[in-house]
Amino acid sequence: MKIRMFSLLLSPLFVAACAHSVREPVDTPVIGKMHRSDVLFLQADPDSKITCKADADCPSGDYCHPDHTVCFQSYPHPRMLEMSFNPTAECKIANVYFPYDSTELVSDAQRWLRYNIRCIKSRGIKELHLDSFCDARGSQKFNLELASRRGESVKQFLVLNGLDIQLTVHSEGEHHPMKAGTSEKAYAFNRRVEFRIDK
Repeated sequence: MKIRMFSLLLSPLFVAACAHSVREPVDTPVIGKMHRSDVLFLQADPDSKITCKADADCPSGDYCHPDHTVCFQSYPHPRMLEMSFNPTAECKIANVYFPYDSTELVSDAQRWLRYNIRCIKSRGIKELHLDSFCDARGSQKFNLELASRRGESVKQFLVLNGLDIQLTVHSEGEHHPMKAGTSEKAYAFNRRVEFRIDK
């Protein structure tokens, strides 16, 4: 009897402790200034056999395509990795994307950050701004903090992998979404870090 009462007293504590990690997505409209998206981004994998209803159903780093209900990745086409870094031609710096409620740099994000390092060095860039973003789910304060941590994780990766230039993180939270809407596809685009060079 005592054990049963003790279990009943502790159960609300376990529920409270897990509440944030099992947060239900809020279907809030995404608003704000739109950015042009690169046509090479968000190419669904036609051979994907993993069906899904939301990001959580996909492997880490993959996103659920709302129209085709298959997992895919929002990264540039792999052919960009094969670009030669000719000093007379400007290579394109790629955004990196994050899983829901996470600062994890998944394997594809790390591959593209290494590509970005080579590109940045070849262009002789001396200063770079890292603009970091979230999707629209979560409070404004939480999203600003999460976006800041995403920017800092990218900055740390760049420094640890040999990029010795001035790097400044700007947390934008859920502001300035790349994609409008409340689909998983739109949310996948909006959880990102962009690289900005002052002209």
